[in-house]
Amino acid sequence: MRAFKRRTDTGQTASPATVAAIEQTFTPRRVPEVDSVVSTSADGMALPKVGEVVDIPLARIEKSKYNARRIVAAARNEDLALSLEADRQLVPVAAFVMPNGRIGLIDGQRRFEAQRLRGAETLRCEIHEAPADNRALYLASRRANVERESQSPLDDALVWQDLLRDGIFASQAELAREVGTTETTVSRTLGLISIPTRFLHMIAERPDLQNLRMLDALKRYFDAAGEEAFERMIYEVDHKGLSSRDVDSRRKAIERGPVSRARSDQRELTFRNGQATLKHFEAQGRIQLQIDAVRDPEIAQKLRERLQQVLDEVLGSVDQQIAAGTD
Repeated sequence: MRAFKRRTDTGQTASPATVAAIEQTFTPRRVPEVDSVVSTSADGMALPKVGEVVDIPLARIEKSKYNARRIVAAARNEDLALSLEADRQLVPVAAFVMPNGRIGLIDGQRRFEAQRLRGAETLRCEIHEAPADNRALYLASRRANVERESQSPLDDALVWQDLLRDGIFASQAELAREVGTTETTVSRTLGLISIPTRFLHMIAERPDLQNLRMLDALKRYFDAAGEEAFERMIYEVDHKGLSSRDVDSRRKAIERGPVSRARSDQRELTFRNGQATLKHFEAQGRIQLQIDAVRDPEIAQKLRERLQQVLDEVLGSVDQQIAAGTD
């Protein structure tokens, strides 16, 4: 009979905080299918017991769709794979025995992917009590991630969508209450899903962009500008260090549209000591006259008198208009 390679002499235990977080979420196994699991799986492989640290073949490990971490930058997996190759896997992942005899991951998806990436055959697992249901499994995964290195809002958006769609949580309000945030935050986070997947992976490679304020600004910019401009914006934010306020300003400028300038029919008039400019803004019903370098007071006075005379003749004086209105 084949058996898992058992490792109880590693000297490496989970941190007290991790143990507390997992124990807080897990409940004693009450699901009949779990209680009915025997000591060996259907193919005759011995099953590990709760509390053991064992090397499990990767082929027998099953990742949960409700794991708190959904998007991981490829470069980070590669770095972790190199680290595991140099130092071996010192810290076991948290796992449990599923009713079908396979091993389910509670926490450790990155280590699983890194082991697979470097061609390893096994993953060291610490076996815990099986969670009561998928809700408990997600909350345990989330708490373990927050303790060590919190998942990003992108991870939250993708897994929260599945949790709500599958009825694991009945509403956004219930989800917000369970994860310790507000309904507004849940709603804003779920809104990130409208960003196409290829852009989500581009953002995942840039940790500085992975905060909800920046992601929300980028999402709004995407809605206003479209894919081509959005891709340029991701690079610009990354390389120029633009803030979320900068992104918001760019988006508002797009929403306002191009600034239209009033066009005029302009005529330049030159006289002995200076120049005059006459502009006619037909669309606005406006005529503008500017005369420069009129330094002689007598000439200036004659200009005022003649201009007033022209206005009176063409438009009618103010006094005439008032009188006409009282007849």
